[in-house]
Amino acid sequence: MTKPTLPRLPRKLNPETPDLLSESSYHSLMLETDWSGTQVDAVSFQGVHFTDSNLSETRWEWARFQDVLMEHCNLSGLKWNEAGLTRVRFHQCRLLGAQFVDLESSHLILEGCDARLSFWQGNFKQVHFRNTNLSDASFDAADLRKAVFRDCNLTRANLRECKLEETDFRGSMLQGFRVQVQNLQGAIIETAQLPELAHLLGVVVKDEDQQ
Repeated sequence: MTKPTLPRLPRKLNPETPDLLSESSYHSLMLETDWSGTQVDAVSFQGVHFTDSNLSETRWEWARFQDVLMEHCNLSGLKWNEAGLTRVRFHQCRLLGAQFVDLESSHLILEGCDARLSFWQGNFKQVHFRNTNLSDASFDAADLRKAVFRDCNLTRANLRECKLEETDFRGSMLQGFRVQVQNLQGAIIETAQLPELAHLLGVVVKDEDQQ
């Protein structure tokens, strides 16, 4: 699998925090801010590093992010409609119950994040989820072809109607994983994960010495 391209941040970032306004663009910033609960339309961020920022419960429409790094940020409960994420990395962020509706993303990385109960709908190209808790998350008919879920918790995650050709689930927890068997065709798993998927096939997995 080809790894996503990391965000290309400028060498020099401005630490000043501007006002958040609809239809505004923000470039080359280091942001440590509290924009929780804000509602804006058509904002764009390019070459921005968010650190320890609070974006929880935000309601943003048509937001665009390119070459953006978010570290130790709180994005819980947000709802972003028709957002675009290009070369964006979420590192150790909290996305509990976050909702991404009609998302267009490419070269997206989530690592060490808490994304329980999150909702993802849209298209994903060159996407890696690493060591991320996605238990009870829902991917609504998302195009996840060639996505990577490495060492993630996908317990009870809903991937029904998702496109999963060459999607790599190796190393992830799949207990109670919800997906149609036919959609798993072409997905990549490891032998140790087969018992976790037995419920989908209606079979019981037993070793030879088990009753």
